[in-house]
Amino acid sequence: MLKRKIDTEAAAANCALLPSLCAGVLLSDHSIIIIKRGELGYYATGTRGASLEESNQLVDDWNEKNGITPEQRAACECGSMFGWDCGGARAERYKGRVEKAPKVSGRYITVTKSGALAIIGTLGQAIQTAESAWFSRAGGRN
Repeated sequence: MLKRKIDTEAAAANCALLPSLCAGVLLSDHSIIIIKRGELGYYATGTRGASLEESNQLVDDWNEKNGITPEQRAACECGSMFGWDCGGARAERYKGRVEKAPKVSGRYITVTKSGALAIIGTLGQAIQTAESAWFSRAGGRN
């Protein structure tokens, strides 16, 4: 089996410019996922929109609320799949290439204000649950 040498300096440099947590969308089933900086893979939240567009809108709203740019999201998604030392894990590579998902019609837009807050609240709770599970496995908060 061919093993890839990991460039730990590049990984550290890329990770230094990214958020510790980022929300993303799993394209296979449109579910919302949490990506942890520096970790391969993702944490499932058990939450999804009615469509890919709706899931992207929920993720974009949560990321924006937490100061995460679309470029950082793209870099986190790439780093979690291909390694944090790859060029795709650098947010500056996406400058001018990534846009937030367009607003969609349907359930997300037409729900009442309290309903929309419930959807966002569910996403926030799922993220807190995923984060708690991660910290428990890691032996507590760092």
